[in-house]
Amino acid sequence: MRHVSTFVTGAAFALSLLHACARAPAPEGPEAQDEPGEELEAAAMPYRILAVPGGAELSWDEFLAEVGGASAVCLGERHDNPHHHWAQLEVVRGLIDPEDDGEAALGMEMFQRPFQGVLDDYVKGRIGEEAMLERTGWDERWGYDYGLYRPMVEAAREGGARILALNARRELVRKVSREGFEALSPSEREAIPTLDLGDAEHHAWFWDVMDALGDQHPRPSDDEPSDDEPSDPGDGEHHGESERGHGDGEHPHAEGDHGHGGHDHGHGETEGDYKNGASPAPDDAAANEGDLAIGAGDALVSPDELTELDSLGADDRLYAAQVIWDETMADTAAEFLASGDDRRVVILAGNGHCHDTAVVSRIERRGDFEAVSVRPVIDTGEGAVSALIAEDQHDFLFVLEPPDGAGH
Repeated sequence: MRHVSTFVTGAAFALSLLHACARAPAPEGPEAQDEPGEELEAAAMPYRILAVPGGAELSWDEFLAEVGGASAVCLGERHDNPHHHWAQLEVVRGLIDPEDDGEAALGMEMFQRPFQGVLDDYVKGRIGEEAMLERTGWDERWGYDYGLYRPMVEAAREGGARILALNARRELVRKVSREGFEALSPSEREAIPTLDLGDAEHHAWFWDVMDALGDQHPRPSDDEPSDDEPSDPGDGEHHGESERGHGDGEHPHAEGDHGHGGHDHGHGETEGDYKNGASPAPDDAAANEGDLAIGAGDALVSPDELTELDSLGADDRLYAAQVIWDETMADTAAEFLASGDDRRVVILAGNGHCHDTAVVSRIERRGDFEAVSVRPVIDTGEGAVSALIAEDQHDFLFVLEPPDGAGH
């Protein structure tokens, strides 16, 4: 949501955890860090905060006042970019404070919902980092260097925040992408939240990103479904941003079998079932059973209506898988917000999830919540910042300014 009020209510949205005023125990094992964030400090850059729309510059205090009025703050990233993660760390440190009242959580796309109990044990100090990573399947289900995320996790723990496993189980998303909703078991159907498949703006954004990939990946076939699940246009760029030299390419990159440490993942990074340049055929939705028109403004599907999504074509299955990621993360965050007063969740997710038509609006649809997005971007002087201001899909830009000559 845009235009967040700069007025911050006193106790509202102030922070702490269920264990108020108590810091989480130090992590066990040899990998514990003396100061959360040490490993990302080398990625620090000068930065400016811009408000969108308009692009007006804000001071740090003005920015914190703005986001401080929100229930949910979605911090985007390109998963392999340490500069983006350093920007996230700065915001996490600014928003999660053990001296504040209320309850806070750090919600992470990187962990899947079935593993919430493992994260709770880690926050409470019952297990160490090595056990937490093994039990959540970090290497198999995410695959990026945990060192890029450890500083935010530990800053949140020290701030008394809970860590939320936001994402859908990868096996569920893969099955929808490959076989369709009709292949789901009753228990799998129950795990899917209400889906909004009718957002025309989000649908157009998704296929715009797929088109930008060009010939890198073949278009899925209805007769021969791909072996991959979709890859989230999640952390990529498609609007002229070019941050080469900083791990941020022009276009979203393929994940799954081709990325994330070489693992076959299903966590919001579009993974192989891509279009090949052309937009979806106009009659794709009409080919479905029933009157559901995906991407046409009227396709809100509750869990007990999932039979309406049986027999989707390959394109629509791919898009539905992307929406499952967004809706599951939004649903998990909204459940936390609704379960108590004075709560806030700070979300770490790919850039393709942290924008207005993705997780942000889907959180707001679930209750009286204000959600905002913050997009990190490295200003290499190639038009990325102006493109994002014009695109108007985020509430704030965290503009990192590399030293002269860097990144070109």
